[in-house]
Amino acid sequence: MDRSEILSASRIRIRHNCLVMDLDMTRSARMLLPMIRSAMGHLPAVVDRPPTVAVDLTPWPLPASNGFDAAAVCRLLQALCEYETDWRWILLTAPGNHELFGHLDGLQMRRHCVTPVRPPVPLPTSMRPEAVGRRLRLKRAAYRLLGLPRPPVAMMQETLLRQLHADLMLCPFGGSHAYDGTVPMVALWNDLTLLHYPQFLSPRQRAASETLFKQAVYQADKVICFSGHARAEILNITQVEERRVASLRPQPMARLPHLGRAEVAAELNQLGLGHGKYLFNPGEFTEDGNHKLLLVALGMIRNQHPRTDLKIVFSGSATAARQEMQDAAASMGLADHAVFADAEMPRKQAALLQGCLAVMMPFLEATAAPLLFQAIEFSKPILCSDLADLPEPVRAAALVFDPTKVAQIVSVLERLTGTGELAGELAERSHRQAAALGGPRHLACDMVDVLEDVLHSSHRSRNAIKTVYPDAWTSERILVTCAAASEPRTLHLTLETPPWFPWGFQRVHLLENRHTTGKLYKLKRGRTLTIKRPLPREGGCLEFLLDPPLIPAALGLGDDDRLLGCICRECTITGSSSTAALHPAGDAKQ
Repeated sequence: MDRSEILSASRIRIRHNCLVMDLDMTRSARMLLPMIRSAMGHLPAVVDRPPTVAVDLTPWPLPASNGFDAAAVCRLLQALCEYETDWRWILLTAPGNHELFGHLDGLQMRRHCVTPVRPPVPLPTSMRPEAVGRRLRLKRAAYRLLGLPRPPVAMMQETLLRQLHADLMLCPFGGSHAYDGTVPMVALWNDLTLLHYPQFLSPRQRAASETLFKQAVYQADKVICFSGHARAEILNITQVEERRVASLRPQPMARLPHLGRAEVAAELNQLGLGHGKYLFNPGEFTEDGNHKLLLVALGMIRNQHPRTDLKIVFSGSATAARQEMQDAAASMGLADHAVFADAEMPRKQAALLQGCLAVMMPFLEATAAPLLFQAIEFSKPILCSDLADLPEPVRAAALVFDPTKVAQIVSVLERLTGTGELAGELAERSHRQAAALGGPRHLACDMVDVLEDVLHSSHRSRNAIKTVYPDAWTSERILVTCAAASEPRTLHLTLETPPWFPWGFQRVHLLENRHTTGKLYKLKRGRTLTIKRPLPREGGCLEFLLDPPLIPAALGLGDDDRLLGCICRECTITGSSSTAALHPAGDAKQ
């Protein structure tokens, strides 16, 4: 019986993506309705259900920066929700930021607080394996001695994303604690400080950034950045396939109010500033903001031109770094020429921007694009660093220089203050670029195109292994996918546990269609296990669940808080005429 006969026999209509029964449906048909609905769900193009996107906001507090903060993520989510009105968005929040995203709740978007399932319960110091000689015995008996339960997620065949019926996962903060290899994942990453200036980060920040960056690149089906140069660097460093990294054109996500002249003058008078008599630096006081070199350049200008009344207004937040800058300015005799203003309110920020002579940004990383877009919208002259990943509208409007050479900064300041021609030319450039700028809707449109591409491509199986980290450790699940082929093929999967593994063995459950098939493998401590399974010719996937998994940090074995399974030594698909190596070569970088 084909689909048309099923519909005519039971008189079932499809309305608003739901099955609706006619009043004269027989009792037998009503009893068969669940089975019919399930069968029709597997038929192509029967019910066009809008996608459900899970947005992972659980990495909180943020272990490292990927170029986005909570405010930017909120604006992005609002734009996505307003642009794609049919999609459902589920925000996975942590207890610490659940209320922070409360204003996003609506008909299309709802929050789901994820309670941590990996409580950090370290062993007492006297019982840690590093503190005693009988390492294996303590590690084997650690859970039994302390009565610690196994992590609940280890025995769950339905992951969180599957329970929420998510079709796609979006990770605005780069990484994810709810990664599921069967659900496609898109991650955002736009901060390359780790690659360019690792000395700006503490050892803990550097380790966290490296872990999060690798997690985002190797787990995500698609990584989105906002610069062609950043995309090229990610591809060059990670050696992943080009199709897995996309670059989008950045757009301003928030706008400042335009104030009247009287209101601007009132704000400037409070700070002792004159209209068009100062440069504005709105960046935060971080190492990549390069404020110290700018202060040195200001001192050199003052020595060469003692009569100049040029001032620089810094509007970064009141932090210890800002106090250090104020002390440095006072010791250099620049207390009257370096003004530190509290401009956290949008109206005060707008007043300082409207009244300045130009915006001066000698940053070392192009993470201040939103501030530069605001300067373009106000048609202000822009002086900024010549960075390869500078947004194209900013580069077309700005006068760029090398931020590492103080002589170039001094030269730019002299040119700007020498005559009014340069300032007028740069203002005209900004005015032309302002007319071509988009907004949140344009960025949402571009991002939805990427999300749809990932959704459609995820239905096409290819030879790959997922949930394997760069150091060869797997998560608690191993997912192997294969493309269709005309010849019979066999999967060879070699797994290993190290000699220090806390348990005597691991159970490896084979899941098909997310259910246990009854086939059970046993991986003993310090041994290897090779699994051989025939693969379907039409393609598909095999999923292996490892029980129990390992959380090194929970057992006092280091700072690694990942939920680990075992070590993957080899994964190949062999046929009569070809062999595909998925790990450690090929698509193992998934």
